Amino acid sequence: KWKQGEAVPVPRTKRPEPAKGPVVYLVDRKASAQASVLALVSAPGIGEPGWLQIRVLEQLLGGGLSSRLNMVLREQLGLTYGAGAFHNFGYDGGAFYAGGSTKTKSAAEFTEALLDLLRQPGTEAIEPAELRRLLSKISGQFALEVEGIDTVAMKTVQQRLFGLAPDFWERYRSDVESISAADLQKTSKGLLVDQAVQLVVVGRADKLKKELAGFGEVRIYDQDLKRVE
Repeated sequence: KWKQGEAVPVPRTKRPEPAKGPVVYLVDRKASAQASVLALVSAPGIGEPGWLQIRVLEQLLGGGLSSRLNMVLREQLGLTYGAGAFHNFGYDGGAFYAGGSTKTKSAAEFTEALLDLLRQPGTEAIEPAELRRLLSKISGQFALEVEGIDTVAMKTVQQRLFGLAPDFWERYRSDVESISAADLQKTSKGLLVDQAVQLVVVGRADKLKKELAGFGEVRIYDQDLKRVE
């Protein structure tokens, strides 16, 4: 007969130190016809202050072809076939990253436009209509997701694994819908304006090193991620 065991404490690990300045981590892939560019910063983990606002930021910047990244980088500038923004998290916090692929010769132009777009939500308040649309989308998607038993099980596991409040997912929709433009701008500023943004680029180092030098210290790695320069 199965007997309930003792509760297992939520694992805690030491968080990485915040970056002191911008660095370009360039992975040399000599066969690349394009450059893949990601801008990334450390971010809150699930349930931590700012986590919900980052879910909105993820949709604002990279939530589909109508997102800001795609409307500018793809539609207006023609620099990529598609761009995205993502938020991952674990026991030691999270990471927010955004980017896409572009021609090698346009890597610097792509990177500059990408960084400008990432800073905008922290320096310019979002329009009320756009915010309402995003909050409605996130809330509605969640309502559809939890209709499936598999998703409910996954959310329950997350709640236990990360030590979230018992009503965390019950309050999720109302918490999302209560986010204000000021909340979003404050979180975005702390994440993408006040914090040094790191760049990870995969492509031909001989073509990219000089072009990307203006974005920070360039560190070159081989495809086994061993630093070579």
